Amino acid sequence: MNELLQFGEALFPWVVQTSWQAGILALVIVLAQAVFRRRLSPAWRYGLWLLLVVRLLCQALCKRPGAFTMLQHCLVPSIQ
Repeated sequence: MNELLQFGEALFPWVVQTSWQAGILALVIVLAQAVFRRRLSPAWRYGLWLLLVVRLLCQALCKRPGAFTMLQHCLVPSIQ
């Protein structure tokens, strides 16, 4: 039970920080879509929301040890 409380205490600040950062980014995206209402194609609108998804995924991957090594092996072919 004590380990669960320690995990929660360590996780809570990360969740709060990630949530408010994602909220601000979502607000910026909504404002950009409102300003450029007719000029943004649907592809650009989806692209803006994809920025939020990538931001949230990168935040989660950065906290995991070895995530960049795993990502590097997936994206960069090894030189032999």
